[in-house]
Amino acid sequence: MRHPDSIDNSKRFINMVKDMIDTSPRLDHFRPADMASTKFEDIVLRLGYPYLYCHHGNCEHLVIFSDIRMPNVLDSRRRADYPLLTSIWHGKTRRCKVCNLLAPTWVTYDDELAPQCPCFYCNDCFRKLHYTTEGRKVCEFKAFPYHTELCK
Repeated sequence: MRHPDSIDNSKRFINMVKDMIDTSPRLDHFRPADMASTKFEDIVLRLGYPYLYCHHGNCEHLVIFSDIRMPNVLDSRRRADYPLLTSIWHGKTRRCKVCNLLAPTWVTYDDELAPQCPCFYCNDCFRKLHYTTEGRKVCEFKAFPYHTELCK
């Protein structure tokens, strides 16, 4: 269930898609949905098509449906057993080097404050560690936006 104070980060993505509809008519069927009330039977699925599930603002999950079939006599009849999960990522996701909780949004190189190079930070830790409250850099470093990827 969504916390009442949660920020709806989907608006930025939805607006981006709306702007792209003119150039790509295939996106005109796009619509956001509340995960708490959406059932699989409500979704029109395309096999092999990537679907994005985003929560907590920066935690993104790519979901791909690879197979759909009618049940047979060997399949479970319990609804709770579905959807059937066929694979799981057994690697790990990078986390911020400071708080070790959030996914990184910044990567730094030649960072005087970092324990390693490159070093990964969430936005909050990056700002608090590398800038004064007035917005001035506290040391030398090269920083680039980082888009979360799965890593082994």
